[in-house]
Amino acid sequence: MMRRQRAARLRSLAGLLACLPLAACHNPRALDEATRQTLALAEATWPGQFQLYKAGRRGDLQGYEIILAARDDANFRVKLSHRDLSICEPQRCRQILQHAYDSGHYNAAIFNTSVAALRGCGLPMLGMVSGGSGPAPLVELDIQGDTRAALARVGACAQAYWKAWGQAAAGTDWGQPHWELYLRQSGANPAAMPERLDWETRAPSRPDAPLYSIWLRPDTPLPPEPARLRVIPYTDYYKQLQAAILAHTQRYLDTHLRGAALNAISPVVWRMAPDPADIGRLHAQVLLCSPQAVAQRRGNCQEDMALALQYDSHSGQASDERLLRNIRNADGSVTLPPLRPGVDD
Repeated sequence: MMRRQRAARLRSLAGLLACLPLAACHNPRALDEATRQTLALAEATWPGQFQLYKAGRRGDLQGYEIILAARDDANFRVKLSHRDLSICEPQRCRQILQHAYDSGHYNAAIFNTSVAALRGCGLPMLGMVSGGSGPAPLVELDIQGDTRAALARVGACAQAYWKAWGQAAAGTDWGQPHWELYLRQSGANPAAMPERLDWETRAPSRPDAPLYSIWLRPDTPLPPEPARLRVIPYTDYYKQLQAAILAHTQRYLDTHLRGAALNAISPVVWRMAPDPADIGRLHAQVLLCSPQAVAQRRGNCQEDMALALQYDSHSGQASDERLLRNIRNADGSVTLPPLRPGVDD
């Protein structure tokens, strides 16, 4: 009897949630019904563990999403959206719900372990952001001042994180963990860690502040080397660096290689990374069009050269410029030498 009831719930959930992309199949109560059925299925699968956190339109307005939260851990979220459930049939529904559970469990472990480790070692975590490989805690410290001292503090926190992670991951098949952190340069008034942290916690906005990421594993030598730091794109700080490097490149071409040009449609700083000895100093490679490439296709030319340089964000000056020619291989892909010789080899 229980098996038949559970199968009926799955079939009902499948039909209801398949309607969500299609203006709720002209049924204004479809979301309420889908939410009720989702809660019923979660209760049948994990009795007493979850409650409704939120149900409504997706952020991109392309359908709906239903989010459940664990009763004993509000950061353990199970998120389902119509993009997943529009092809839902009983077995598929069960798989989708299990996948959402597994993902929520893993992300909650990252969140809670990060909070515990950083609070314990005295680094102010300001919130959680979307990193390159999943959730990443945002931490504020004087990373550009004494970089090695700052990374020594990060190393102490990493040791606490691995210890806490071992407890959180017990009994799972998560495999070898990693920890990605976003490190923001502290301002004149250092930020404090909020007393309460959850997925909705937002750090004070400072888009012009230098922002770096670092990616660690249990076998990463500690304290981590500055060479592991990467500048985060899309911040105002990154855009300012990019604009300054492109402006210097244009001046270099005007002086040393007339007729060559940046791509007029989309000029490209191909790669950029901080110098390990001074992370305010950037190594960069900028794609260029030779005079011949410009003549073949004006404006949106195909880059066949690059300018390697170092840019000092403290002084606004560039140095060590080197022209790199014949940068495309036989299939047209860009192939450049290591950005930081001796570091990225």
